[in-house]
Parts: sequence; C-alpha cells; structure tokens
Amino acid sequence: MEDTCSEGCPNYKKYFSKRKGNICPLYIETVWTSEKDHETKVMKDCSPKRSCLMMMDLTNRLIGAQKASEQSRNSSDKVAEKLTGFTNIVGKELQMLSKTICENYLEGDQKGTFLLE
Repeated sequence: MEDTCSEGCPNYKKYFSKRKGNICPLYIETVWTSEKDHETKVMKDCSPKRSCLMMMDLTNRLIGAQKASEQSRNSSDKVAEKLTGFTNIVGKELQMLSKTICENYLEGDQKGTFLLE
C-alpha cells in the first residue's frame, strides 16, 4: 500500500501548511505492524481516497465470492440432475423387476418356487 496524501492533492494544498500549523481535515495516519517482518508501518492517507480504494477492493472481492458461489451452484445443479436421472433409471428397473416377480408368481408355482427371468 502506498500513501494517498500527497502534495498534488487539492485538499493538501488548500489545508496543509506546516508554516501555519494547519493540518488537512481529511488527513489520517494509520499505524499497523506487518506480520512478516514485524515492522511498524505508518500510512499517510487522504480519507476520501483511501475509502474509495477500500470500496474498490471490497467490490472486487465480493465479485470473486459471487463468481465462486455461482460456479458451486452450477456444479451442484449438475450433480442433482445426474442423481435424479440415476434414481429414475433405478426406480424403473425396480418396477420392472417387481412386475416380473408378481407375474411369475401368479402364473407359475404359487408355492414360491418360480424362477426369475
């Protein structure tokens, strides 16, 4: 991350003057410690600029999460479709088997010694 408060900013020119002791009302300093090297870092930011950058970052992350969610939904729809097709085939096979057993039982030996085809 880079500082967003600079001398090129119109607010900087308008409000910031070391001679007068004035500080831009939009100026903020953020202090944080890096996890990698445990160094303390200071970010000198213009609040509106940093807010816009953060909103853009969050928007991009949200778009990525939405895309992943849609891909997951599409994959689960495909799995559900395949499972439905499989259960329909198995159901039809079971109906045919049941029908064959009943027909053989009624036509054949009713003592239960009939053969399945």
